[in-house]
Amino acid sequence: MQREIRKFTLRTGAVVEAWIGGKAGAGPPLLMIPGVSGNKELLDCVFAPLARDRRVIVIDLSPVFERGVSILESAVRDAREIVEALRLDEFDLLGQSFGGLIAAHLTRQPPSSVRKLILAGPAVVPSSWAAPAILARWLSAGAMIRVCPRRWRPGLATVIRHSGGFPIEPELEGQGLEDLVTRVQVLRVVPLLRRLLSIHGVSWEKELAGVEAPVLVIEGSREAALLPPKLLVFFDQRPNTKYVELAGGHLPFLVRPEKFVAIVDAFLDQSRAVAQR
Repeated sequence: MQREIRKFTLRTGAVVEAWIGGKAGAGPPLLMIPGVSGNKELLDCVFAPLARDRRVIVIDLSPVFERGVSILESAVRDAREIVEALRLDEFDLLGQSFGGLIAAHLTRQPPSSVRKLILAGPAVVPSSWAAPAILARWLSAGAMIRVCPRRWRPGLATVIRHSGGFPIEPELEGQGLEDLVTRVQVLRVVPLLRRLLSIHGVSWEKELAGVEAPVLVIEGSREAALLPPKLLVFFDQRPNTKYVELAGGHLPFLVRPEKFVAIVDAFLDQSRAVAQR
């Protein structure tokens, strides 16, 4: 699929990119925001399928943070600048992990132009006893990938696969795993860690307070088992909200992109009126 690459110079002086593609005029466009890694390439496998029936925009997160405000607020202001530059009057919004926090803020801040909100693996600090071990393995795997020479990259992907897989999405294999290894080797570590630390203490009850747009929450079943049960109950019982578990971990769209796209398409294609629970 052809995709336009647009660059935006933000108030902080940072320059970020966005991919734009799909059908213009086929309903509200879909804006997608990645998680703590901050790179739009993470959502590449669902970009083209989602753009078959609508205009799709996916942005990078800025590695530069505004002084005097929180990491999250700085990212929200960046996203708002891009929305205004694109002159999006009405749009749907998909936020993955940390990007879900940005998306929730954009949705509830007046004047909001968000028609529907999708949270893909919303950022949460897991409560299970197994979570620290998974986090440690994830950081260790990332560190190993970072120091590995480029020429060893294919072999490294094989080692990771044979050792149980990439910790937060162990089913990922083949080209998908090799692509992930490539992205980890080029991402900016300090901004990632600062975004990751900013997730501590997040309350989705507060984040979604005042959000009137229909909400879809897609959670990986493997990760859902690590999350506070009361949070899953909140997502499942919140009015005007649809909660769906997809087989996988924190990034199930990487291993089951077709199923993920089908769930998102069905939600976006529903009429504006969503039955209240």
